[in-house]
Amino acid sequence: MGQSAFRTCLMVLLITTAGFLLSRQSLAAPSCTCRYAGQSFQINSCVCITTSAVSPQMACCGMVVNNPSWTFTKSPCPTAEQQLKSAQPVEIAQTPAPLGADAYLLIDRKDK
Repeated sequence: MGQSAFRTCLMVLLITTAGFLLSRQSLAAPSCTCRYAGQSFQINSCVCITTSAVSPQMACCGMVVNNPSWTFTKSPCPTAEQQLKSAQPVEIAQTPAPLGADAYLLIDRKDK
């Protein structure tokens, strides 16, 4: 085998190796994230998103046509499922308790 044939084989091998390495880098997963409220969220993470139209909704970050995008689910947000307990009336002492030097007297005036 002559020197020119050796050089040709070496060049083909180098070009093939470089093409293989470049194609492997292009196949690597991109570091895409979804954004909400100034924060980045990884693909497959789910967040409660507040919209102006409705109460908070569960949305999951995913890829849609090679772009990161939020997809709203039918699952409610865990915080939206919690019901607020109604305020309970406070019992008022019938006899005044003596106040010490460190005590504060709290008065709720409804006639403001």
